[in-house]
Amino acid sequence: MKTAAGIALIMAAIAGGCTDGREAVPRAVAYPRAALPDTASVPYSIGAVSGRLSAAATVDAPRRGWLTAGYPTVGAQLHISVTDTTAAALEQVKANRMQRLLLNAGNCPTTNREFTTAAGFTSIVATTAHSATPVQFLATDGRHIVVSGAVFMPAAADAAPDSVAPIIEYFEHEATRLLLTLRHE
Repeated sequence: MKTAAGIALIMAAIAGGCTDGREAVPRAVAYPRAALPDTASVPYSIGAVSGRLSAAATVDAPRRGWLTAGYPTVGAQLHISVTDTTAAALEQVKANRMQRLLLNAGNCPTTNREFTTAAGFTSIVATTAHSATPVQFLATDGRHIVVSGAVFMPAAADAAPDSVAPIIEYFEHEATRLLLTLRHE
C-alpha cells in the first residue's frame, strides 16, 4: 500500500512539474506548400524543334530559338535555347553548353540522368540541390541541333530541401517530358 501511494505521489509530482500552465493544442494549419503547376501539357515550337510543356506555363518567345516558360505559382522560370548549327560546330556548341551546366551547378552535388529519345535526341537532365538552377538539361540530335535549358528558381538556393523537393521533382519531370517530346520542325 505504501508503494502504491508513493508511486501515485511521484506521478502527481512529475505531472505537476511538467506543465507551465499552457495546454498543448495542435496547429490548425500545417506549413503551406506551393501549389504545383498543372501536369497537362501543350506543344510549343522552339526554333528548329517542338516539344511539350505545362499548359499552366506563361510562355514568352522573344526570338527564334529562345523560350522562357514562367511558373508564377512556384516562383520559377524555365529558360530554353535551341541552337541550329553545322555538323562541324556541333561538338563545340555542346561543350559550351555543358560548361554552362557545370558552372551553374558549382560545387553542389548533382544527379545526372541520361537517355535517348524516340526522335533520336541524346539527352541529359541534371538535378542540383541548393542551387538557384536546380534542374538543367542538354540534348542533341547528333547532327546539327543542341537544346539546352535551366530552371531558374532563386528560392531554391536557400530553402530547406524538404520545402523545395516537390517543386524540383516537378521540374525534373517537366524537363524530361520536354526532351521526350522533342521533334524536328
